[in-house]
Amino acid sequence: MIVPVYFDDRVLKLTDNLEDTIDSGFDAIHEYSSHSDLKLFLEKFDSNHLLKQGILYSSGSIEKLMEHLKSCFKYIEAAGGIVCNKKGEVLFIYRRGNWDLPKGKKKKGERVEDTAVREVKEECGLNDCNVGEYLMATYHTYHLKDKKVLKKTYWYRMTTAELRLKPQLEEDILKAEWISKTDLYKVLPNTYRSVKDVIEKI
Repeated sequence: MIVPVYFDDRVLKLTDNLEDTIDSGFDAIHEYSSHSDLKLFLEKFDSNHLLKQGILYSSGSIEKLMEHLKSCFKYIEAAGGIVCNKKGEVLFIYRRGNWDLPKGKKKKGERVEDTAVREVKEECGLNDCNVGEYLMATYHTYHLKDKKVLKKTYWYRMTTAELRLKPQLEEDILKAEWISKTDLYKVLPNTYRSVKDVIEKI
């Protein structure tokens, strides 16, 4: 099993079976042995942008390895969706120089499905949208002031009958647009690798 964790456009692949990754090419590899050694490896991988792909390996369960990784970050959960209208167009937002899918942080006690619906409505000015099947989860890291954050985002297939959109400017969203599936090539070069993984689901 392989779980990718994105550091901007770079990826750290978590695995419990090196045979799954050894032929894919990598710039750094670390076998988990202790929390302190893992923190040092993550600091080196995070700061050295010449390292485009790394492998974090443990002979134990992948779930346990992920727990070790989480302990090195401030951990946040979020949810969002691939929202389609009746024309089959996909809802994208443009924020901070990148095209993205609508998503946001989960509130305490909130179900992830409810988070996905709430965030889509808030970020894109929709009054109604329906949550469908669960697609996948993605992981990415970023810096928030002096903290390193690991965010897990749960993704759902969603639909709406509405076409009119209103971007949430206070969240730095400059555009909310419907993109036809034949025009996805126009936005995918300027989006995140984790988003590309989600888009592949449709």
